[in-house]
Amino acid sequence: MSTPAHNPPRPATTVSYQLVEDALEHLWDYAYLETHPLSALHRIPDSLEGTHAMHVGPGKALNLCLQGIIKRLSPPHAVCRSVRERRYFDILHGCYVGRETNKTVAWKLGMADRTFYRRRRQAIEMITQMLADLHG
Repeated sequence: MSTPAHNPPRPATTVSYQLVEDALEHLWDYAYLETHPLSALHRIPDSLEGTHAMHVGPGKALNLCLQGIIKRLSPPHAVCRSVRERRYFDILHGCYVGRETNKTVAWKLGMADRTFYRRRRQAIEMITQMLADLHG
């Protein structure tokens, strides 16, 4: 008697800057995100409770999770503690959610290129830490 085929559990994923940046760069490519290492994080579905999105695939779930973390940096939310965090939101939302070029977002925010790229790196580091905290 044969046993039904099943998917073996994925190995544990460590949240890293490179993985988060890669996932953000492919935020709207659900097929890519479906096989992305971050989609294996066991807490991703928990972060979606209350969004009416409990029955989505891993790619869409990772997309929603990353968008939710970015939204937590916007001013109406208590997590946003500074103007700098607002800038992080503007950068992340513009570049990844809004699909604008880095140059366009930098121009809209009145930032020099070097300042923009430094702030963008800091914003991704913050998202990396928030996702790592979520992963537990």
